Amino acid sequence: MGTAIAIRNATKDFGRKKALDDVSLDIRPGEFFTLLGPSGCGKTTLLRAIAGFNDLTHGEIIFDGRNVAGLEAWKRGIGFVFQNYALWPNKTVFENIAYGLRIRKQDEATVRTKVADALAMVRLVDVEQRYPGEMSGGMQQRIAIARALVVDPPILLLDEPLSNLDAKLRVSLRRDIREIQKRLGLTAVYVTHDQEEALEVSDRIAVMSQGKLEQVGTPEDIYERPERIFVADFIGAANLIKGVVNNGSFIADSGGTLPLPGGGDNGPGTLLIRPEHVVLSVTGGIPGIIANHFYVGVNRRYRVETQAFGDLTVDTATRHEEGSDIGVAFSQSRLLRA
Repeated sequence: MGTAIAIRNATKDFGRKKALDDVSLDIRPGEFFTLLGPSGCGKTTLLRAIAGFNDLTHGEIIFDGRNVAGLEAWKRGIGFVFQNYALWPNKTVFENIAYGLRIRKQDEATVRTKVADALAMVRLVDVEQRYPGEMSGGMQQRIAIARALVVDPPILLLDEPLSNLDAKLRVSLRRDIREIQKRLGLTAVYVTHDQEEALEVSDRIAVMSQGKLEQVGTPEDIYERPERIFVADFIGAANLIKGVVNNGSFIADSGGTLPLPGGGDNGPGTLLIRPEHVVLSVTGGIPGIIANHFYVGVNRRYRVETQAFGDLTVDTATRHEEGSDIGVAFSQSRLLRA
């Protein structure tokens, strides 16, 4: 399959702070690859290093086998979509999109054709002579995407491009971005702190924390088979129950005991149980009490108090009254080591 972008031992120091700490990963051609993590985890620093906006303190960034260290951003063959649109307010939509073509000294006929094609790609028509300030946030971000695509980049970098938009527009536009990326066969690197967004659009995800890679994998790997407690806790809702493993059983710090499928080495561990993998029953199971609940759309989210395993978060469509006795059973679990 090959490698479109190889990152080797990337380290970036800002004074005494390590924004990137020895990060290495490979991004495949035509892949939609997402850098995901909380604020300050290093994901934007890494994206800007790939773009050429930041120099690394140590390490290499390689495009298709070529080390691009010291190469200016505009010579790297990338398109970049900024979080804040970064459109010139005193230039028309046409001039904003045409800018990259003009510095590449394209002839006027080519510029006009390419700008029209880029606008059609993001589903905007008859806006060439308008100014960014006359348009909605969603339209401005489409213009920013068109500006990045107009130069036919093999690599598209996107730095939290939807964070300034309302929830419904974010869903619509992220699907448009994914469809355009697939249709053009671009290698895309996408930065977000939104777990749902990352799970929906990505081929693979790199979860980052404090400048380090925590896990790289498909959305299914990241959600269903997290390798670390940070990943399990950051991606989606999770019940994390601390305890120890002893001879094939998990003994929670709060006293409850469960058999472990496949056993596991003796010693401390944390049991991961997703809220949708907890079953509530009025006729049996681990004793608990419905403490409270929240309506979250298709399901209700309950907080269930148990003596054996502490407070548990449970997602189910079945309605239960607050304060009522309930039985709890785990339909799926995963043991994590610190």
